[in-house]
Amino acid sequence: MIGHLPAEPSAREFGDYLYAQGIGNRIEPARDGTWELWVEAEDQIATATVLLKEYQGNPGNPKYEQSARIAREKREQEQQANEAAQKRFFDRRSLFPFGGGAGLLTGILIAISVTTSLVSGFGQHEKPILWMFISERIIEGGLVERLKDLPEIRHGEVWRLFTPIFIHFGIPHILFNMLWLLDLGTMIERRQSTRVLAALVLVIAALSNFGQYLWQGPVFGGMSGVVYGLIGYIWLRGKFDPASGLFLHGDDCGDLVRPLSCENYSEYGQRGARRRVRRWHRLGICFGAPGRPEKVKGTRFAKAQTAASSIMHGDGGLLV
Repeated sequence: MIGHLPAEPSAREFGDYLYAQGIGNRIEPARDGTWELWVEAEDQIATATVLLKEYQGNPGNPKYEQSARIAREKREQEQQANEAAQKRFFDRRSLFPFGGGAGLLTGILIAISVTTSLVSGFGQHEKPILWMFISERIIEGGLVERLKDLPEIRHGEVWRLFTPIFIHFGIPHILFNMLWLLDLGTMIERRQSTRVLAALVLVIAALSNFGQYLWQGPVFGGMSGVVYGLIGYIWLRGKFDPASGLFLHGDDCGDLVRPLSCENYSEYGQRGARRRVRRWHRLGICFGAPGRPEKVKGTRFAKAQTAASSIMHGDGGLLV
């Protein structure tokens, strides 16, 4: 406390003057009816005390009346800055409201993926999900021959460009892909919109599935292409537009390249489990981007997949 003033109006006027000078302060009523003046920063007490004596000597000076306007404008600017900063700050509750639940479209994508895995025995029984593969036709040849193929899509079954993302081969494969999708998809839905996520999923799925087909043929599935695409979008958008609220933790990025040097995702998963990574869902990128996809045993695609897998060395996240 630096002193007293007899009335509230004069105390507030002097308080505004101090605030306009960059000296944080507050006023409080005293028991004797006067008003106490408090300065927040100890190193500013001496300066404030001198200014108080000047005010008491000449309270009618016009500069004190003008300080009220300056202080009001300064408070408004600080309030706007605080509001802007608050908009750039996101905790888990703001990103994942309603108890941390998934976004609407994210939940639908997860539900379809899980249902497809259960119906197909995690890709082991192809008959119920043949209509979901990009093609049921396996042709001999390379890129040029495959570009001329895809008879189902040419005859109107356009959904086949997208539905392979729902096919998964094994519990680890779907588990960690879905954990990634839960975080990334919900973040985009909450910070932007369900429409933005839908557009991203459709474009990424179509491009990655078509690329996979041209490289390897029709025997593939998984959400990893979409997951990698969402990671790239979030990383770039967060880097160049921080106000978007999209972000990746720095240590997440290192996990994006580790699977590319692994023989297959089951081996990588065993190493990851032994290391007990702090956030298990970050390993989804590793299980979703195997260097050698799991064979679809017991199906008429098995022979073709075996041959294709023998020449694969890594999919870069687009394919599986």
